[in-house]
Parts: sequence; structure tokens; C-alpha cells
Amino acid sequence: MMWKPFRSNDGNNFMVKWNKNDQEFTFFVTNLKQIWTSVCSIESIVVKYQQLNPLFDLKLEEAVTQVLNIFEDINQAEVKVTIDGSTLILKIEMNLTGSEASNIKTNFEIEFVKAETEKFTEMITIAMIQTINFLETQQKMLCNLLEKKDREIEEYQMEKGLISRSDLVTGKFDPHSLISSSQKLILNVFGNSKSFMDSIDNEYGEAQENVFQVEVESWNNVKKKRKYYDSKTALNSKCTKIVYKNNNS
Repeated sequence: MMWKPFRSNDGNNFMVKWNKNDQEFTFFVTNLKQIWTSVCSIESIVVKYQQLNPLFDLKLEEAVTQVLNIFEDINQAEVKVTIDGSTLILKIEMNLTGSEASNIKTNFEIEFVKAETEKFTEMITIAMIQTINFLETQQKMLCNLLEKKDREIEEYQMEKGLISRSDLVTGKFDPHSLISSSQKLILNVFGNSKSFMDSIDNEYGEAQENVFQVEVESWNNVKKKRKYYDSKTALNSKCTKIVYKNNNS
């Protein structure tokens, strides 16, 4: 499950996420400085929900669904956060899910225990590094795709002449337009060191995301001179074509 951001009643920012393993849930909450965790069995979640909402008569599966809906839409809830030493308590109040019950309030409360620094490093710091690297890889792919498009158009114009339809003519993409010079953002950093990311992946596991790879083929790295066809070359021009790399057709 992805992180769900929310704002507490006193104006502080938090994120929460949870994982299901066998018959229990593990919840995590962070203020981006520290992280707290809570391991709850399904039975304990249902008991707590029924204690806080005695007027609701729900089956086990329905109660669990309501609790998960609360966390799923936590950014729309009233959330009171209490931190006492290593303990953090979330008290959540929101409208019961369902259009016919929009004015009925439902409550839930969960207690967390502060986790070790290593858990924060693993779930926040490393995850952000991997996210940034993933976005950098995506950006590189998109830049290559746009450059490939520009060069394919240029190749076409060299072989066939100018494109006549104005709605097909596009401005040439400048890859440098996406390079940020900000001294505050962490951009174009991690993707520049393969050994750095390899060590992160080896210790914490690879990010489970794949990016479609696009490379600008060597054949259109070199500009071609425009070919002009006349009556002497007309027959040969029928056989003229652009040969694409890795083209099996």
C-alpha cells in the first residue's frame, strides 16, 4: 500500500501506510522526521472498532473494510495525534462510507510505538532515493523518446522532403530545458552513479518498478544530406527507405 498523507488537527503533516501479512496488519506513521509502527491482529482491529462504534452491527469483514476505508481516506478525516515519549496515538473521526450515511460519524483509534532509526532509513530515506532515481530514469527515457522523434522527422525530411501538413510540424525538443539548476532539489544525482544505486539495491532490495528503455539509435545520430530526386532517379527512389535498428520487418 502506498503512503497516505494527512494533516493533523494541530496542523502537522504526517503519512500513514499499512501492510497485511497473514492474519495481521502492520501500520506505519511518520512525520518525515521519525517513524512509528503498530502490529494489529484482525481480531484486535475489529474489537477496537466495535468498542468505539457500539451502534454499528457489522460482520468481521465489514468492520475491517470500514477501518481500511478510514485509513484510505484519512486526508478527509479529523485526526488527533498525541505523542508521549516513544508512543504515538492516532484518534480518527470521519463520515461513514456510503452516500446514505454521509452524516454518520465513525471513529477509530490506534497506538503506535516509535521504531528504530534503521526503519526510518529503510522506509523513508531509501524509498525517496529510489523514487528520485526512478523519476530520473523516466525523465531520461522521455528525453530520448523526444529526441528520437525529432531525428526521425529530420530523417524523413531528408529522404522525402518537407512535411506539408502544418498540424504535423512540431518544434524541436531541447533536452536541456528539463535540467534543473536548483540547489535545493535533489535532481540528476543518484542516476549518475550506478555503483551507488547498486549498493542501495543490494542492501534494501530493488524498487519494483520498470521503465521502458528508449535509446537514440546510432543511425540517426549523424545528420544526412537531403536527397533530391529527378526523372533519372525516380525509379531508384521507389526502393529508397530508412532502415531502422532492430527492425525485424
